[in-house]
Amino acid sequence: MKNPLNKEKIVSEIYDTLDGKYSVAEINSVIDEYIQSWQSMLRQGEEIKIKNFGSFKLKKSKPRKFVNIASGEAQQSSGRNLLKISLSKRLKRKIIKSIDIFKSFL
Repeated sequence: MKNPLNKEKIVSEIYDTLDGKYSVAEINSVIDEYIQSWQSMLRQGEEIKIKNFGSFKLKKSKPRKFVNIASGEAQQSSGRNLLKISLSKRLKRKIIKSIDIFKSFL
């Protein structure tokens, strides 16, 4: 990926959209608070839904059996928390449409 979207770009876009009404530090602080809030909600088992974008939810994976290479002993891992992201139908359609347009140029 050449130019991945990161927090710095998001802050810059919001700053430009708001015509500098808020400082970069203030925007950065708001984004940090949102991220912390979402992390807390996910840890508590809540699902986060963003209209026309998708939803986020933590899902516990099943414990898995494995062999410790050093000792050769069979062990079982505890399940891990995995972030499950489900895209909205609208966003999926937009992505598919943009891919189809791109393919027409090839």
